[in-house]
Amino acid sequence: HPFWRDWRKVVRQANPQAYIVGEIWPWANAWINDGDQFDATMNYQFAVPCQEFFANVKKAIKPSQFNERLVRLNYNYPFQNALVMQNLFDSHDTDRAPSWFVNPDRAYDAANRQQDNAAKIGYDARKPTEQEWTRYLQMVALQMTFVGAPMVYYGGEMGMYGPDDPSDRMPAWWPDMKFDNPDFGFNRRVFDFYQRMIAIRNRFPVLQTGAYQPLLIDDDRGVLAFAREDAAGAVYVVLNRSDHPAKVSIPVNGEVTLFDYATAADVKFDESAPVARPTIAVNADAVAVPIIDGHATVELPAYGTAILAPRD
Repeated sequence: HPFWRDWRKVVRQANPQAYIVGEIWPWANAWINDGDQFDATMNYQFAVPCQEFFANVKKAIKPSQFNERLVRLNYNYPFQNALVMQNLFDSHDTDRAPSWFVNPDRAYDAANRQQDNAAKIGYDARKPTEQEWTRYLQMVALQMTFVGAPMVYYGGEMGMYGPDDPSDRMPAWWPDMKFDNPDFGFNRRVFDFYQRMIAIRNRFPVLQTGAYQPLLIDDDRGVLAFAREDAAGAVYVVLNRSDHPAKVSIPVNGEVTLFDYATAADVKFDESAPVARPTIAVNADAVAVPIIDGHATVELPAYGTAILAPRD
């Protein structure tokens, strides 16, 4: 710890705005809480419950258990640090997150290398099915709306999948690249979804700095709903983590008109600035979410997500 305290002083003298991240897999309070070492860590403590909730099948944790883990992530560190924790799913040291859904019910970063730790039980390196992609994208929606700084390991936004090292370090699957395996290739559905979720996060500052407030936890139906809120307002997120459609009502604050940015908004691009970030706006003909007696109601398909926010 003395070394990292001195390190922080040197780094901040060189650049007062530097963001210092440590690769610490367990809880890292001793490096974070006093504010004299790291600003954040690679937050594997976020990745583990995400795998257990979204990807596992027989060993999947319930919405109430997942919420308990999210609350701990929110309050385990000073809030200014929780807001910048590097929330990742996978990295150069793990299998790629889409393959969790093909190989469920394994401990995080375990039995994921065909040449050693998965030699006995095997590891299925196949392409995820469309339903598995749907479940993966629901996990991405949570990542982009929860407290912390989302980190995307290269290629996650392209739909790259597969086992641990060395497969997780192959060249990125750009649209014009060809591989010997015909299943390897750029996934437009996944890429478009990432653009949408990132545009939503950038559109609403409350998703970057607002508090986490659980609103509805229904273990029987597999539903979790929460708000990210501050003094200026709130964005509401509803997750249906089940294989059945669900009609869900959640409490909302004040006199508001809400739209589902997951389905009723268009991602837009500035053609004059190709490198500009995409933006998002509600469709001109979008229908607002019905609100009765202070409760908004949404109908979600299996593994569906709603992200409710005002038009303006």
